Amino acid sequence: MTNIPTLRCPSDPGSGLPGHGRTNYGACLGDTSFGSDSGHQPGNGNQQSSGQAQNQRASCRGVFVPCKDSKFRDILDGLANTIAAGELATDLGDRDKRTHFARINIHASPIPGGTNAWAAGGATFCEQWVDAQRPQFWQVGGGIQLHGGAEDRRGMKWAFGRPNYSGVLTILPPNRELCGRSHVHLESIAPPSSRHQGGCHVLMADGAVKFVTDSIEAGNSDSPMVTRHGATLEPGVISPFGLWGALGTRASKETIEEEL
Repeated sequence: MTNIPTLRCPSDPGSGLPGHGRTNYGACLGDTSFGSDSGHQPGNGNQQSSGQAQNQRASCRGVFVPCKDSKFRDILDGLANTIAAGELATDLGDRDKRTHFARINIHASPIPGGTNAWAAGGATFCEQWVDAQRPQFWQVGGGIQLHGGAEDRRGMKWAFGRPNYSGVLTILPPNRELCGRSHVHLESIAPPSSRHQGGCHVLMADGAVKFVTDSIEAGNSDSPMVTRHGATLEPGVISPFGLWGALGTRASKETIEEEL
């Protein structure tokens, strides 16, 4: 796969194989993991059903929606108040919690709905596996399930439009855990990340580049997300993830008074 210099940040030392064309930038997919992999498209050539279309409108709240055209006119929260893209660190093969996908245990999840990462507690489920002595990395053992081969790590395939490879979500603040539902190609809790100290850069929809710190106000990380399913938040509500979540939605009409 072709490496494109424009897609690389000089601060990231990752290069070459096993990456199939690395990228340090990902499209913002909103504040809900539900549908972040497919945009609720059937994926088999069939026409999208009414239910799938409703799921897409309810949960895919970012500037970009998988398998769907995005236009500036869709951004009703203001271009200066909406994140279009963010940085992501590429994997170095070192069990970094930001670049090696951990999956919610299919058989032992205490989350309502089993492996549904969008339920209450889903976003922070994988935090239990962070190494207490080295908090940037996953622990060894303890029931953790890291998923995907060496080429399936964060930022390894710029042309693969799944959140693990080329997307970011404003659920957990920058440089938190890369985690998700059962498979590296499926819905993910995929925060922006970088090799910069203390935060990462984001691209706003008006073209401005801002540095966001790891300590940005991010609401209740244990909150359920916005979906049409039970035990989650109703479609149309403001982001439960505070200022950070509000910046990741395009049309939720949150009031943003702080300057990044």
